[in-house]
Amino acid sequence: MCKRTQRIPPEHKPGARAALLRMAWLLLLLWCGVGVGCGPSGTPEQAVESAMCAFARLDAVGMEHYLCVESGISLAALRAGMAQTRSQGAGIELCDMRYELVERNADHARVRMTGIILADHPTQGPTREQLDEVVSCRVEQGRWKVCGPLL
Repeated sequence: MCKRTQRIPPEHKPGARAALLRMAWLLLLLWCGVGVGCGPSGTPEQAVESAMCAFARLDAVGMEHYLCVESGISLAALRAGMAQTRSQGAGIELCDMRYELVERNADHARVRMTGIILADHPTQGPTREQLDEVVSCRVEQGRWKVCGPLL
């Protein structure tokens, strides 16, 4: 799945790299969801994995399923942001992702995710970022949802 990893130089246009990374961080802060081939949200780890899969596909509709109500994110803004990113021809790929339960109570949990985010934008070039973040989750409507920033 990550065949492009070796072809992406570590420093390709530093300014463009930073801009694309900021865009990726913003998207991750706003969106969480279900991914094709990703499991249901029966566990906090599955919820985070599903959110990341939807992020990589730029799937706003799927991400809405795992967005915590308290986040206060506008669904219209979520859809518009994803549509704009897709229309610009940007792509995101996740490589070597791992999801590890750090802490779990009855309805709250924290999940550590590690891996590599590859992002490619036609005008800004490719980026490669190492990911190592802890994400907050909680149970809402009987399902685990991501309730904090993914990054």
